[in-house]
Amino acid sequence: MLINFRNINQLSAVSYQPSVVSSQCLCQHHEIDLPLSKSESNRALMIMHYAKSQFTIDNEQLTIRQDFQILKLSNSDDTILLQKLLDKIQSAQSLLSVNLNPSTVELDCDNAGTVFRFLMTAVANLQSTIYNCKDAAYHVPTFLLTGSERMKSRPIGSLVEALRSLGTSIEYQEREGYPPVLVRDGRIVGGRVEVSAEQSSQFASSLLLASPTWKNGLELHLTGNISSLPYIDMTINMMRHCGIDVERNDRDITVKPGIYNIENIMIEPDWSAAAFWYEAFALSTVNGQQSTVLLKNLNKNSLQGDAVVMKMFENIGVETVSVDEGVILKISQGRKAARSQSQEVECNDLQPTHDFQLLTLDFKDCPDLFPAVIATCAGLQIDTAFTGLKNLSIKESDRKQAMINELKKINISFETIETSLYGDSDDTLIMRCPENLPYFKKEAPIIFNNYGDHRIAMALSILSLKIGTIEMENTDIVSKSYPDFFDIINGDIIAKK
Repeated sequence: MLINFRNINQLSAVSYQPSVVSSQCLCQHHEIDLPLSKSESNRALMIMHYAKSQFTIDNEQLTIRQDFQILKLSNSDDTILLQKLLDKIQSAQSLLSVNLNPSTVELDCDNAGTVFRFLMTAVANLQSTIYNCKDAAYHVPTFLLTGSERMKSRPIGSLVEALRSLGTSIEYQEREGYPPVLVRDGRIVGGRVEVSAEQSSQFASSLLLASPTWKNGLELHLTGNISSLPYIDMTINMMRHCGIDVERNDRDITVKPGIYNIENIMIEPDWSAAAFWYEAFALSTVNGQQSTVLLKNLNKNSLQGDAVVMKMFENIGVETVSVDEGVILKISQGRKAARSQSQEVECNDLQPTHDFQLLTLDFKDCPDLFPAVIATCAGLQIDTAFTGLKNLSIKESDRKQAMINELKKINISFETIETSLYGDSDDTLIMRCPENLPYFKKEAPIIFNNYGDHRIAMALSILSLKIGTIEMENTDIVSKSYPDFFDIINGDIIAKK
């Protein structure tokens, strides 16, 4: 795919056809419909699964609840995959028998970390749900959870240990601490367990979502330097919304046994997807221009952790204004200062040997925002220090190294220094920008690699607003979270397959 934003001073609507792209100028005002939240959708699907799995037994028959409804789900590949695999588990569940010698059911989670982690607890929970309803020797299949080669390098050890401590039999099939795994029947009754939330908040969320179905509920203690805490709080709040008694006191979370009980679940638009329109707006707007962008139906008070993108972009000159229809993006009065913040914002957390002053941005609780934000800072030529990047290496790609590799192609330079911001080694990435970014001729586009990572693909595509035509393969990867991205992308864009 060739991508070129021809006029960096305008935002435009675009429609995509197989070989032709047409655009209509919307310089003064533009409205964008965002995809629904993948994070909320995936949690809602798990809640519905567990609600349906809270069986009642009548004359030896298992009766499954059908009264739950999710009004509308994300159309992301990850959510579609989760729904498909939950249906597969439900089908296996419907074949339960006291005399059945079940076979192994394979669940291929591709490179969807959330899907893998949520489903591991779901299949471990299958036997437990039945056992807690009736002391009978129901048998369930053995489940093989696997995924892509990249998935096989994403750690799951902490969740495995937590499930084992609760009574589940789990066997690694290749490398200790990594997929694939074989999950055999177990009888989880709940109780107290520890899990590290350092590598992923999804370990905790996976356990929490299942815990109301356990006889003794759950007392969960979070260990390590907790990453992405807002995502754990999102899980807790969605559970409370569905009638579950959950309390969090710092690192300790208590869930009482209960029944998921709600008529419907409303999914919000996705704040992590909004980050790319913040990027497009920041890179396409010049000082003094009064254009605005409306991101429809976004809630400024959302429980989504990535709503912090508002604060991130405040630092680089984009103001977020809440209105009835959603949020409006405007250029703030501090835009001029933002372009020279390397001289104005002190980075106090850096080692004393580094006496320079930098805009400092922390991604410990919002790693999914990193590609869009670093691309924006590069496009605006803002020297920046990035912290809280420790877990970026275990995402769909090594996002930190991937963005370093690609931005070096436009003469951005980097330095990594050791810091201890969270009581543990957590390197800080220093980015230095040249005085003028290179502009590339249409006939010689810069070639970017997206590393099979949807967020890197989107962030680098929008960077073309500042550097001219780019070339990128495997752009279909954006369907993992934002299938319509290239259909609705703003700017005067040329896109040919």
